[in-house]
Amino acid sequence: MAYSDILNRYIKESGFTLSDICQRIGEKGISIDRSYLSKLKTGAKPPASDELSRAIAEVTGGDSEALIIAGYIEKSPEELKKTIEELNNIIYDFLDVIRSKATSSQKLELLTNIKKEIFDNPYIQGLLANLESNDAQDFDYEDRLSILAVYATETFNFRDKLKILVVANLFYIRMMLDTSSSEHSTIIDNTIRERSTSKVATNFASLNDKKEILSEDEAEFLQDCLLAFRKQQEKMKSK
Repeated sequence: MAYSDILNRYIKESGFTLSDICQRIGEKGISIDRSYLSKLKTGAKPPASDELSRAIAEVTGGDSEALIIAGYIEKSPEELKKTIEELNNIIYDFLDVIRSKATSSQKLELLTNIKKEIFDNPYIQGLLANLESNDAQDFDYEDRLSILAVYATETFNFRDKLKILVVANLFYIRMMLDTSSSEHSTIIDNTIRERSTSKVATNFASLNDKKEILSEDEAEFLQDCLLAFRKQQEKMKSK
């Protein structure tokens, strides 16, 4: 999501006018006029400085890191933008597959795990509040997963994106192993076959020209991420 789009959402959800926001930012000792804020909001001006972006987010009740990072991305080279888009697609696909295949109790477990892992993100805490209040109604958990997938790919900062990817990936592997359905068994068999030839190789990773030994869990996690990435690439090529 573009910097201006996130800024627009923060302003709308705050209920403040542009003048209100400028006044509140001024109280923080930062000078900004309504005209400049309006141009930031429409995208007529490039993203503001870190200091001003953080002040705008704090005043409107938004996530300052998400707004600042959106500004970085907007100013970054195209190759980095492409990499970030691929990461977003992988996260969305993981959550979408889980949403479509998991049982109500499994969806509740995943949402609970994400809520515990990312305890300082106000959007996640708000979205995942009172998880068990609806007596495990599947449609409620499915809706929350769908919204979370959109939030995770469009507004969350890198740290929270990666945390969600790790939690969802580990949960997905566990979910596949816990089920006895023929469809899921086939998925497991295919994954094992794809991974078998590289299991020894992935026990080592070259990071910044330095070879490091990985644990089996670390190697399998990296391999699962690579497989998801390759499948996403194949999907994009077929379009």
